[in-house]
Amino acid sequence: QKRIVDDDDGEDGYNLNDEKLPPRSHRMSSIKALQDTLETTINVMNAGETLGEAVGADGVHNYRKAACVTEQTTELLVLDQKGFEMTFKKFFEKRDLEKVLILKEEIDCFKRWKIRDINKIAHFCREQKYAPGTRIVRQGGEADALFFIESGLVNVVRTVSDVDREGREVDLCDVLVTKLCSSEVFGEETFLGENGGVYKSSIYAETRVKCLRIDVAQIDFGLWEGNSARECIKRCAVDYPDDNVLLQHHLDKVRKMKKSGIKVGALKVD
Repeated sequence: QKRIVDDDDGEDGYNLNDEKLPPRSHRMSSIKALQDTLETTINVMNAGETLGEAVGADGVHNYRKAACVTEQTTELLVLDQKGFEMTFKKFFEKRDLEKVLILKEEIDCFKRWKIRDINKIAHFCREQKYAPGTRIVRQGGEADALFFIESGLVNVVRTVSDVDREGREVDLCDVLVTKLCSSEVFGEETFLGENGGVYKSSIYAETRVKCLRIDVAQIDFGLWEGNSARECIKRCAVDYPDDNVLLQHHLDKVRKMKKSGIKVGALKVD
């Protein structure tokens, strides 16, 4: 491992990651304490993403908010303050403005927010793209990010389980609870702190999907609470039926398929 920047360094560089790294689906969960150390892993970054944003922040004295450590051989394009201002500053300012407009105009949670407040979070929202069939979040995985759908369609799939005679948890079936499209939100457990801090369901991309993702470490809860975001996100969140209801729905569906002569082997129906 090699440390790229320290958390108390000055504003001397902006880095563009240019190495093929593991896919974003393999990101480490945010806010997971490392063993035998006081350091905390906030996020894992991949090719095409940027770090060292302190160089582009307004203000005279800007300092690193975290240290960055490589996990494998990595190539970076490193820019100093002057180089950043001559090349990428306007590009990133334009990109942040586009994100502000998306949040303000398309996501219900932010329609009543003041532009200056949205601007504070837009900088931390990363645009993510997913191919059809990609699992974006996993049921039971640590809820470490909140997602706002820009475009595309996702499936909300919940695995229904039960305990067998030996006390082991057994997965019975996967049930499609609903579908979400542009302007909708998922990963609300991250902000609401529900379900023990883990995702209630898995989210799969049905079509090509583009989202804005904000990690839990980047959420200013005071700012969000001050704009009544909790109530709005609750209204937008998926209303999950009881697992017994989902299981009964699945059983009814399987029986209908059997009566129609369609072979089903995912779940035994007496």
